Amino acid sequence: MKITSLGHTECLVEIPLQNGATWRLMIDGWYSSFSPADCAERTPQVAFDWEKLPEIDVLFVSHSHMDHLDPYFLTEFYRHQSPLLLLAETLAYLVPTIREFLPEGTRIELLKHLRTQTFEGEVELTGIVYVEDKISNEDDVMTLFVSHGKDAAYFEIDMIPPMIYEEQQKLLDLFESKKFKNRIYVHSTNELEGNLRLFDFPNTKAREGWRKEYVAMRKEEILERYATCVEHELPFANLWKLPGYRSLFIGQGLQYPVRFSPALARNKIFWLSEVAGTFGNIASQFGYQTAFEALYGGNGLDLRGSGTIAPADIPGIQVGEILPADIRHDALPYRAGGPLHTDQRDFAKQENDILEALNVRFLPTKIADPNYSLKQAIILDELGEYVIEVRYGPGKPFESRYYAWGFSRFRFERVIPANGQHLPKIQERYFANDLTDFLGGRAELYCNFIQDLDPGMNYRLWTVLGADFLNHDLVERKYRYHFERAKAGKSAEEYVLGMFR
Repeated sequence: MKITSLGHTECLVEIPLQNGATWRLMIDGWYSSFSPADCAERTPQVAFDWEKLPEIDVLFVSHSHMDHLDPYFLTEFYRHQSPLLLLAETLAYLVPTIREFLPEGTRIELLKHLRTQTFEGEVELTGIVYVEDKISNEDDVMTLFVSHGKDAAYFEIDMIPPMIYEEQQKLLDLFESKKFKNRIYVHSTNELEGNLRLFDFPNTKAREGWRKEYVAMRKEEILERYATCVEHELPFANLWKLPGYRSLFIGQGLQYPVRFSPALARNKIFWLSEVAGTFGNIASQFGYQTAFEALYGGNGLDLRGSGTIAPADIPGIQVGEILPADIRHDALPYRAGGPLHTDQRDFAKQENDILEALNVRFLPTKIADPNYSLKQAIILDELGEYVIEVRYGPGKPFESRYYAWGFSRFRFERVIPANGQHLPKIQERYFANDLTDFLGGRAELYCNFIQDLDPGMNYRLWTVLGADFLNHDLVERKYRYHFERAKAGKSAEEYVLGMFR
């Protein structure tokens, strides 16, 4: 087995078959130069020479984020090749939409949770969907276990297995199912929370302070994870001791657009090699002596040869350079002072759509949220109300409208302060265009990456809209919108750069 990183969390797995042929698996498929969902540029860039690219047998897609499921790449890719499109079963609701936009006859199958699928009689793929005790925007991720002969590799993708015995046991069972010589665990580490905060600081000193704080926090998290697994005898404590176990680290493929600021494009808080080294140091404290290595885009691990990481030469695929990390600058990012899309819209229709979202999607979810319910919020409020301000219009000037819910109300309702009355305390604030774009498929959770967010505000509504299992219809609208753009010959790059005004 050979594992090559193509940047971010995308990988190519090549497996020599007994008949002498090579079977190829692509894991996830974001190869556009930009991600519309994150308003960010891909690093490294990947270029395809379709005439030289060898046949890909299977393209596996793990979940519904656009840095994994890319309509622009799929539209172009399936004009040149026709591999099996193997989707996580959590994406079953997207099959009709994807089938509508890909060429007739495209083979699409679902990989079921913990049901092993065999290819060419010798390659086995098993998907794992973990059950967690909280709602997140990664709920639909299916991780992937690949095995062939004496080699096994597990791809974490965007879901760290939870600290739950039964959930960890699923993966340990797979790694122990055969006497594998090589057991490879491929971690995905994007450090998105830390990287995004770097853009909030105005100078080198402030960014270096945040980096120090963040790295210390991450080291504590990793230490706690090892300690908990060992002390409570969770399955991973045994997984890490298996013969041939080895950890690789991929990810960190999102950056600020280089054309706008080469300095900001280098903002990286906890580089892959640092992450790998930190895991290795902490693991050694608990007696684990396994290898921990960064696998940067364009490099591969060939288990058929020396077993060392080296630059990969893949016909038809050119992986670009990665800018080195450097936070020593005083560059400031662009922040949208208004909505991301500034076209004029019908306020009445927008209000109807927003009230429906507040009362059908948001209110039931947050009332039931054990972590921070709206009950807690209104108890802490002087007037016992939870108020959301929505600003209508394409920018300044705008019209503010207020929507409140409290113990005296059945639902969110518009409230109009009387003359001379103080404005209510605002818990959340949005532009109507951004909310209705989210509801219509033109925006996503991390589109607010370039928004001028108020640190004093909550963004619970936006977060609820980004919980994929709660909003299958919004995810479908998003993909329909971008498939239609791709079909019309438009690009992800045009979409993203259009929001940097």
